[in-house]
Amino acid sequence: MKRTLAAVTVGVLVAVGCGVTDTDRAGDPGRIVEKDEDRRVSRTGKRTTTRYDYDFTIQRPDGSVYELDVSRAAFDSCFVGSAYPRCLDD
Repeated sequence: MKRTLAAVTVGVLVAVGCGVTDTDRAGDPGRIVEKDEDRRVSRTGKRTTTRYDYDFTIQRPDGSVYELDVSRAAFDSCFVGSAYPRCLDD
């Protein structure tokens, strides 16, 4: 039972980590006006960990702007000027 649960859990994590998730679509439609990639490096003794955060700045049709955290897959598939979230389907 534990092996089955572990295998299912790993399968779900791999499937979610490899593609565009529903949380990438969690925003109002608009145009991407800026992409931002932040790199954070932390060191603990001899171990170094690097973490990346990906953000879109999106302008709604009414002109207001908001920032949205996205996955790397979404960051790589959309470009500045692209229609969001339609660029995720291409």
